[in-house]
Amino acid sequence: MVIANMCRHISFKDNVDLSVCCIKELGSIGQDLVRQGFSITVLNKPKYLKNNYISWYQILSIVKNNNIEVLHSHTMDSLLDATLCKLFNKQIKTVHTFHYGNYPNIPRKYMYIEMICARYCDQLVAVGNEQRKKIESSEYKR
Repeated sequence: MVIANMCRHISFKDNVDLSVCCIKELGSIGQDLVRQGFSITVLNKPKYLKNNYISWYQILSIVKNNNIEVLHSHTMDSLLDATLCKLFNKQIKTVHTFHYGNYPNIPRKYMYIEMICARYCDQLVAVGNEQRKKIESSEYKR
């Protein structure tokens, strides 16, 4: 819903060319955005892989081909992808929105991945005050 609201409220008069990329599936919110005229790219997972381990490379290609300047991630998977893209293209700016209020109560391996990747972000965003406090009190700070 956060992405859908951003799509609907970003000011296109400010010369913002918005692109949405789903790294797993379109989903009902994505389908609604397509019906409203938004362009959405859904990454295809290679059939021979259980998971899409090359999604970051697919995104990097989209960034290059479309002159994208900012990647805004919303999940741990997309945060990892955005971080890898930034490591291979230092020009990219990254923003990550933390959506869940369970920090630091997620599995440690995911927390470590997020902590490392968050340090590469140009901006971190929390969706609420309680979440902001939890993030600020954790090791996500640079």
